[in-house]
Amino acid sequence: MWRCDGTSKKTKLIMAKYILSFLGLALFCQVVAQNQVKNLETQIEEVTVFLDGAQIFRTGKTQLQAGRSELVVKGLSSLLDPNSIVVRGKGNFTVLGVENSNNYFTLTNDSIQFLNWQNKQEELEEKVAKEDQAILVYSQEKTALDQSMELKNTQTVQKSLEVKDLVDFFRTRSFEIYQKIEESQKRKKALNEELTKLKKQMEGSSLNNPNYSTEVRILVNSDQGGTAEILLSYVLRGASWHPEYDIRVNEVNKPMVVKSKAVVVQNTGENWKEVQLTLSTGTPNKSAIKPILNPYYLNYYSNAYGGYMQESKAYSNTSPAPLAQSESLDKARSAMSFERQAKQKADARFDQGQLASSIQVSQTEGATNISFEIKMPYSIPSDGKNHMVDIGETAIPAEYQYQAVPKLDKEAFLVAQVVDWDKYDLMQANANIFLEGTFTGRTVINPGNPGDTLSLTLGRDKGIIIKREKVKDYSKNQSLGGDKKVGRKFDISIRNNKKEAIKLVLEDQIPVSQNAEIEVEAMDLSGADLDEPTGHLKWEINLEPSKEQKIKFGYKMKYPKNASIRIE
Repeated sequence: MWRCDGTSKKTKLIMAKYILSFLGLALFCQVVAQNQVKNLETQIEEVTVFLDGAQIFRTGKTQLQAGRSELVVKGLSSLLDPNSIVVRGKGNFTVLGVENSNNYFTLTNDSIQFLNWQNKQEELEEKVAKEDQAILVYSQEKTALDQSMELKNTQTVQKSLEVKDLVDFFRTRSFEIYQKIEESQKRKKALNEELTKLKKQMEGSSLNNPNYSTEVRILVNSDQGGTAEILLSYVLRGASWHPEYDIRVNEVNKPMVVKSKAVVVQNTGENWKEVQLTLSTGTPNKSAIKPILNPYYLNYYSNAYGGYMQESKAYSNTSPAPLAQSESLDKARSAMSFERQAKQKADARFDQGQLASSIQVSQTEGATNISFEIKMPYSIPSDGKNHMVDIGETAIPAEYQYQAVPKLDKEAFLVAQVVDWDKYDLMQANANIFLEGTFTGRTVINPGNPGDTLSLTLGRDKGIIIKREKVKDYSKNQSLGGDKKVGRKFDISIRNNKKEAIKLVLEDQIPVSQNAEIEVEAMDLSGADLDEPTGHLKWEINLEPSKEQKIKFGYKMKYPKNASIRIE
């Protein structure tokens, strides 16, 4: 009976390893062969812009064969957040997995644009260098020609014909050289002007140097093949928006018209062409986890420094959670929360489709944010510039009144009082004011102030003339014993040159003593409401068109005559 020795066993073991490796390689090749790799062309159809960041919705269609396929979406922004990728499909197939990777061979749109600018800059600089070279060559030729003429002048010329021919040649060629130099200088000037404009454009743009792109690989399986529709969504940085308003008041007896606008800025590397925009006040990158309030401990501590013991002091300490664990937990939970929202929106998009609507903006309010769906498609390139998007107009009832403080400013200001302003979802923002069709300035809407009434200053109105004058005959100083008496009196006139009656709140003041030796007495306040702790005076005046009203008020003061007081 044949027996295999040790060498035969070793040989068989090596052969077995080779066989297993070959079978594994064959199996891998079979799996790779089964996964048909296809590039999936997608278009951006919808974008949700947050206060910081944006969510992109891409769609694409392809034909699948039976079996497994790998769909590759290329040219995505490098600012893409991998945790936010959501894939949904429509068709006879199953999504098995999603992966993302960086592609250093495919540039993003803004990188291609910047690269084109750089190529153009190099091309212009080469042309400028060629013109410099041409000018140098012509200048050297002119120098050589001059030297040649000097040499000829030192030699004896026998024939006058030779002199004539030489002078004609010198004159003709010199003129040609001057002309060539002038033409090159003009071309060089034009090239430098174009180069300067290009450099300014590159400096003023927020586009970066050529950057890599991201690609997403989607592994799917189809039993029978057929048409597959893919919806890919993800969140990326590099986009934001903030609100602005135009407030128009044509008549003080009609509601004011508030036009809401959004200033959208994006530098994501992906151009948004004719996309459906949604503006959201949410911020997906922030953690959605409520912070945990740990115990607030007090104790004494001793601090040794330089061999000496410092005095013990009380200190406070809060027991924090481990930083790395807390941050990673917040990020993970935030990503899970946002991914869940993205999936819900993607499902709703496939289930409901695109609904036609005649209104321009659809506003929805969630538990923590407000969204404005802009029905008209917008195109916003990745250029880092401000792009204005109209949200809509709202007529807001308001109670108008004029307010004036003639001691500080002799013009009247129109102020709108908006009651129950919170139902209009106004946000803190700058607002342009247009009064009776004329731009009067800018104001700030600040809904964060407490109360149910929002006050908006709408600008100055020159149709109301206000004068404040000090009565000189009354403004005299008197001494009585050890005290000094001083009196002041003022006349205020208000004239309404407008075509309608107005309500005016007029404000002024009398001084308030902060010393027991200084006495202040109000006189003839013309019915003003006096706030004694502040000395604030307020008159509420109803004035008919083309009418005038006068108000008088004054005060007396008594204080030690050796004291020095600054008085109006």
